Amino acid sequence: MEIHSQVVRASTQEAVWRLGEQRARRGAVEQGLGAGLEGWLTDQWRRGIVSAATLTESQEAYVEDKDVIITTVNDYWEGWFEGDAERMDRALHPALAKTGIGIDASGLLITESMTAEDMIGWTRGGAGIAEKPADSAFEVTINDTYHAIATVTVQSGIYREYLHLVKTPLGWKILNALYMRVREE
Repeated sequence: MEIHSQVVRASTQEAVWRLGEQRARRGAVEQGLGAGLEGWLTDQWRRGIVSAATLTESQEAYVEDKDVIITTVNDYWEGWFEGDAERMDRALHPALAKTGIGIDASGLLITESMTAEDMIGWTRGGAGIAEKPADSAFEVTINDTYHAIATVTVQSGIYREYLHLVKTPLGWKILNALYMRVREE
């Protein structure tokens, strides 16, 4: 879990850094200082002279959303392997459409579909605990966000998952999931 926490912190800090730098660059251009100040702004940002306080309200919401998206994915992922049905329920949209892709003995692709109700029940029953890998580290990558939707990749030693999330009045929820067990090549 420590590796995962470091990845999350780094991506959040990077998002804040990028947003602050963009805001500062725009401010420099607006003040007539020109657009060729990238190196100077990067230095100023890293030295703390240009800070997160320069973020606009929408940029702050963007960074906050990324943190909440990570928390939602953590609830889903960790809830599964810890048998915590409450965390799983909190992470999933009631209309979840989850599909697992596998390969049978003859090499043909097979699919398995599941719902939020299935996932919560299986979590409560300990299905995730039974398959928890020795190395439970995982990495969450937010690929894109746009207003009330987001796409995320989760990589671990056991699964690769592509998640689509939607922002609801109750927070960010996983609406679609596509996964496959990691294959030994």
